[in-house]
Amino acid sequence: MFKINRFRTMIAVMTLVILSNPLGTIKASAPIVVTASSLQGWLLFNDGTTTPATAGFVNGPGTPPLGTGSYGTAITQPVTKIVFGRVDAAYNNVLLSTLTQLSYSTYVDPTATNKTVNWYINVYLDTTGSGTTYNYRLDFAPPGSTPGVWFTWDTMTQPYWLLYNRSTKTFGAPGTLATVTAGLPANTRIIQGFSTNPAYPSIKFTMGDSGSGHVGFIGNIDNVTIGFSGNSSTTWDFELSLPATNTPTTTSTPTATTTSTVTNTSTVTSTSTATSTSTVTSTSTALNTFTVTSTPTTTNISTALNTLTVTGTPTATNVSTAINTLTPTQSATSTVTTTGTQATATTTLTATQTSLAPTSAATNPTPNIQVADPEVSKSSDKAIAIPGDTVTFTLTVTNNGSAPAFGVVVTDNIASALQIISANAAQGAFTINGNLITFAVGTVNVGQVIRLGIVARVPTSVTPPIDAPNVATLSYTGGNPRTSNIVPLHITGGHLPSTGEHPDAPTPIGWLIGTPLAIIALGGLFALYKRRTA
Repeated sequence: MFKINRFRTMIAVMTLVILSNPLGTIKASAPIVVTASSLQGWLLFNDGTTTPATAGFVNGPGTPPLGTGSYGTAITQPVTKIVFGRVDAAYNNVLLSTLTQLSYSTYVDPTATNKTVNWYINVYLDTTGSGTTYNYRLDFAPPGSTPGVWFTWDTMTQPYWLLYNRSTKTFGAPGTLATVTAGLPANTRIIQGFSTNPAYPSIKFTMGDSGSGHVGFIGNIDNVTIGFSGNSSTTWDFELSLPATNTPTTTSTPTATTTSTVTNTSTVTSTSTATSTSTVTSTSTALNTFTVTSTPTTTNISTALNTLTVTGTPTATNVSTAINTLTPTQSATSTVTTTGTQATATTTLTATQTSLAPTSAATNPTPNIQVADPEVSKSSDKAIAIPGDTVTFTLTVTNNGSAPAFGVVVTDNIASALQIISANAAQGAFTINGNLITFAVGTVNVGQVIRLGIVARVPTSVTPPIDAPNVATLSYTGGNPRTSNIVPLHITGGHLPSTGEHPDAPTPIGWLIGTPLAIIALGGLFALYKRRTA
């Protein structure tokens, strides 16, 4: 009886475990917020040669699926390609068959002139089972959705997949993920990067292409989710780095002075004291001084910082437009002194006011496009050499951009008049093939400076004069090659005197002796000719 009860208990526990976590169920984790200042492992770069008109994290548009922000771009020129890529170690060399969740949300702007395209996905594969060779690629290319509406693409069920064969450079028929991969081996794996550039992402979300097919598209992407069986799915939420609004509160006490003069034709013999109270909408405290020649009942109008109306016992109404709202309390004292038929009156007003700044909204920051910009320069320790001299060349690689430059390679085809002796590299490796030297530098980070060196000799068999060109070429992933030229190395003959002169060849001794003898011989022949013709 005890054995039967223990068996029943084990069956009940196993049943509870299975029911609580069915096999293959993906547990979703909380969304991870991605901003320009915290990319959370995303590789964001421009994979085209033309920079997009706009690209960056923004608020909205409308109501995104997650949070309040998204990433948007406008493709206005050909050869523009913005890429979000994942190079996580968790995706490296995993079986394609274990991919259980891949979805994202897109938005097509109503003002877009090209509404037929959308953000698409590339997944790079290896069908050999090693997970290191890229020979196939999966493309998920959905059509344009309803403008002004967010739409979520569940790529595991929707029929917008294409399989690309890298060796034949051809695409198969479109279909669902299951149908287009039906003929692939069971050991097909997702690779982490290319052999030519290990940092290139294996799963990437892209807008734009190497041609003009996406020109006119304006839209956004958000809510990217990726999951594999046996692991939690991960969702990324694209947001602005800064809060969308800001409500500051400020208290200030400004002070200003206004002076106005009003003159009327009148005769006054009196002394008066006036007190007036006014309500002012202004950014200033006014100190007003009046000079009045008038009868006791007058209407005075002045135009200054404020507009005032005074009648008899001065009553002032000040009207101004300002950002702040304030209520001052002011008193005026008017003293009139009679001289003959005119009088002079002085009025002083003092106001104390407190202002409260209004609620203000911070504008979105300008999108920051991260672009690599590597360059190469070349210099030499001498500009002139003679056969037998040794010359040292220095190549300097600098990344002046705002993103790392990947797959940097520098080549230098040294002139045939020189012979390479040795080389050195501060980073990477190099190979020498005859007079061609190749430096595989690799990744150059933002602001990084890398120096490369080449030592060459001018063989004694070289016949001067020769100008040996000096040209270095830099190439990198996603950009055009750059070259660097310096003044050619001038190879001359003879010795270089201390005066700095550099003759191309030494003066032969035969010329020094033969030239005078030739002149004497010519003189003798001329004399003989004269005697014969006399």
